[in-house]
Amino acid sequence: MDNRDNKSPPPLPPSSSRYVKSEQQASLSASSSFSHDDISGMPENPPKNRGHRRAHSEIITLPDDLTFDVDLPDDNDLLSIYLQFDQLDSSPLPLPPPPQHNSIANNNNNNNNKNNNNNNERPTRVRHQHSLSMDGSIHPDMLLSATAAAADDVSGGGIDTKKAMSADKLAELALVDPKRAKRIWANRQSAARSKERKMRYISELERKVQTLQTEATSLSAQLTLLQRDTTGMTAENSELKLRLQTMEQQVHLQDALNDALKEEIQHLKALTGQVMPNGGPVNFASFGGGQQFYPNNQAMHTLLAAQKFQQLQIHSQKQHQLQQQQQFQQQQQFQQLQQLQLQQQQQLQLQQQQQQQQQQQQQQQQQQQQQQQLQLQQQQQQQEQ
Repeated sequence: MDNRDNKSPPPLPPSSSRYVKSEQQASLSASSSFSHDDISGMPENPPKNRGHRRAHSEIITLPDDLTFDVDLPDDNDLLSIYLQFDQLDSSPLPLPPPPQHNSIANNNNNNNNKNNNNNNERPTRVRHQHSLSMDGSIHPDMLLSATAAAADDVSGGGIDTKKAMSADKLAELALVDPKRAKRIWANRQSAARSKERKMRYISELERKVQTLQTEATSLSAQLTLLQRDTTGMTAENSELKLRLQTMEQQVHLQDALNDALKEEIQHLKALTGQVMPNGGPVNFASFGGGQQFYPNNQAMHTLLAAQKFQQLQIHSQKQHQLQQQQQFQQQQQFQQLQQLQLQQQQQLQLQQQQQQQQQQQQQQQQQQQQQQQLQLQQQQQQQEQ
């Protein structure tokens, strides 16, 4: 027995602040529930528990009296709660009664005060801060916000229903709260005006875009025409250059022919004896006056020159004809392109006219809608009056 008495139980590990509250509550509940007989019946040395030592502190965390059954509204009542929020501005609602967690917190505080008075010898321990979120974190404001969010999720289109019903409720609001009705009325008028301004601005922008498109098409057509004119002018310049070259060649050939003819004339004069050193004419009757003497080489040269001149003339004529044909083809192509451009412009004009007609129809529809809205507003004003 002495050896048993001398043996002391193994030292416990240092207590952490995380499990202070649970151990304190376990000790308090054990001290209050155990009697003297139970204590006398317990063994002197408790058996060693080789399991996880932290299990006791984790199991005994909350008293048996603590309940979290808060009376929350059903899903069917959420829509009614959400619809009643519109009347908060006009008539103040009484606050809901406090939930059960306040009474639970008060009971816990009373039990803690009693246990502290009975156990003054024990050192003060730091309470675990996580218990605050478990005990008193539910407030009525948070409950109302949660119910409103749930109502939004359930209804799905509550805002649309409010907008649809607001026109009918204006008459009732004018009787109950005329200031609020006037405010809503002014907001609607300002919204309608802003919509009108936006539509006008959009229509003006569309018109500007259309005008710019027409200008761009006309400028593109002008550019194409100018480009074609430049191509035609370049072709004409090339043709004129060719003509100048041919004319220069013809001039050179004519000069060469003139020189050759002059030489032949002088040679013939010398042969016929028209020009003699004594100054008297020579009689070729004995040699046959009807005969003509031409040198073979010079005659052939003159004939070749004449043939070349004719060939050059024919070639120049052919080139001129080809140039005329090309010009005629270019003119035809230019006319065809002009016709295509005119057709495109006509199509664009038709499209613009159709768009303008559509815009006018839309504007007329908008004006009709505005007139209908004004009539409805006037009727509502008359009903309010």
